[in-house]
Amino acid sequence: MAITVKHKFVSAIPDGADATVVRPSNWNDDHDLTGTISIANGGTGQATANDAFNALAPSQTGNTGKYLTTNGTDSSWAANSLGTVTSVAATVPSVLSIAGSPITTSGTLAITYSGTALPVLNGGTGVTTSTGTTNVVLSGSPTIVTPVIAQINDANGNAELKFSTIASAVNQITIENAATGNPVHISATGTDTNIGIHLTPKGASGYVNVQGGVDSTKRFMLNPDGGTTNTRTMLSTSQTVDRTLTLPDATDTLVGKATTDTFTNKSISGSTNTLSNIGNASLTNSAITINGTSTSLGGSISVGTVTSVTGTAPVVSSGGATPAISMAAATTSVNGYLTSTDWTTFNNKGSGTVTSVAAITLGTTGTDLSSTVATGTTTPVITLQVPTASASNRGALSSTDWSTFNGKQATLVSGTNIKTVSGTTLLGSGDLGVIGATYGGTGQSSYAVGDIVYASTTTALSKLADVATGSALISGGVGVAPSYGKIGLTTHVSGTLPIANGGTNATTASITSFNNITGYTASGATGTTSTNLVFSTAPTVTNPTLTGFIETVFAATGTTPALSPTNGTIQTWTLSGSSTPTAGTWTAGASLSLQITASTNTITWSSLPVTWIGGTAPTLSTTVTTNIELWKIGSTIYGALVGLA
Repeated sequence: MAITVKHKFVSAIPDGADATVVRPSNWNDDHDLTGTISIANGGTGQATANDAFNALAPSQTGNTGKYLTTNGTDSSWAANSLGTVTSVAATVPSVLSIAGSPITTSGTLAITYSGTALPVLNGGTGVTTSTGTTNVVLSGSPTIVTPVIAQINDANGNAELKFSTIASAVNQITIENAATGNPVHISATGTDTNIGIHLTPKGASGYVNVQGGVDSTKRFMLNPDGGTTNTRTMLSTSQTVDRTLTLPDATDTLVGKATTDTFTNKSISGSTNTLSNIGNASLTNSAITINGTSTSLGGSISVGTVTSVTGTAPVVSSGGATPAISMAAATTSVNGYLTSTDWTTFNNKGSGTVTSVAAITLGTTGTDLSSTVATGTTTPVITLQVPTASASNRGALSSTDWSTFNGKQATLVSGTNIKTVSGTTLLGSGDLGVIGATYGGTGQSSYAVGDIVYASTTTALSKLADVATGSALISGGVGVAPSYGKIGLTTHVSGTLPIANGGTNATTASITSFNNITGYTASGATGTTSTNLVFSTAPTVTNPTLTGFIETVFAATGTTPALSPTNGTIQTWTLSGSSTPTAGTWTAGASLSLQITASTNTITWSSLPVTWIGGTAPTLSTTVTTNIELWKIGSTIYGALVGLA
């Protein structure tokens, strides 16, 4: 390749007529340089790449099949003691496809994506499609099991809900939705038997508010800061049916049952309330009024004077303030009291002697039992009509009918020819209703599709309603009702999930898990980050194919930076003054490209001994960047000027 140069200045003088002399246009054209740059001047002394390599490398004569090696100081050719590769095959995980394997002489291995989702364990999502404008979403309605979340933000990125942690926590909040007509639940759950719920407001005016579902401006507020430190007020109920407690529309203080309090401007109805055990001295009112008469408390109360008393027959009153109350003796025309004489008369009624009684005469006429008496004074004759019993007659049972009835069902006796249920006979009329669990029933009268009956107590059965698809029936433990829920992989599943079922066949995140999933045999793995797997701290990768590799550019600063390839193989350095770099960490085979912006500053290389190609350190440009290459062979760090830019 020819090297051309061009003068910095262009002459505007026109060419002369004599073409045998150098004219201005000749100076304006590119000028070709001939020859090569010697090794001593930073070149190779050769015109082709192959010749340049031969000039710089040890002689290749007699070294066929050998490879170039170094002892840390000098390079030389060495025999290949590893044998000859006749075939190279490669395998890849299922997420990739490979073509061209094996290679027996020469060829190219083409690796492409197979379309299989990269597992989450290997840094993927486990799915082949995603939704969302900025985030990968595994599904339209993802189910997240036991996520670790510190904070949930709103649509503006502001904190909506924060979670704080307690070491070794065993109790938690469970939020449960509800079907139509039922309230949602916020409940305390966990392994403890008794678990409370704390609502803690902030500040002196931070009240606990319960607002109306229709009008949010109507609120019920609780302020616990009015109490004494380390004390608490407990509301406890003992209702047997639903109760409603209505608070007055006023700023007031509730009066306790067991406290000493004073009622002000309160009325107590005497028809529905009783005041007892209150001494006169304890009544603080000045007076009490009864029927318009006022008297001081503790004194006598006059309830008035009787002015007239009347009577209702047979009672007679003479009237006036001191009436005479009387009742007349009863007669044939007057209601009153019974005299002793009349009492004796009535007491002796019905006496006499029956001298003859004829035998009862039986008849069969009529449709009902009847009797007649003739000469009922001293010699009565009694006739008793007993017709034959039929569907329309009440009477005597014929022998034929007796045989019929005698052959009917024997007397039903509970426990003998009537079965009982838990000691109770079912004989009787009416509807049994819903048969409870104590009688062998369920106590339930209706079900929804999917309901499951379970023992809610030792003597009762309850229904467990079906829930959304995908939920499983989970035991609540001995003596606790079951419930539907998601299977917790950390709480409900035991054993190790094999590879065939989507697991890792390992119990910890380790190299064993990696080997089980990928089919590789890797050992001594150390993870340097939470997402990458590194097989050693200084891995050796043979013949890798890297695409899209981008290295981070390291910026050296100061006047005495340690120039080290461990910071990156591409570095920049803007001098802030006269500088003396030092040698960082260098190993044989390491190199770095350094771009220097010097301005008017200079560099002294005494603390970083560099053997410069060409013999001397390059002169730094004051207008553009100076680009140099540093590399170490053996124990020597070499340097060369790449160019100015």
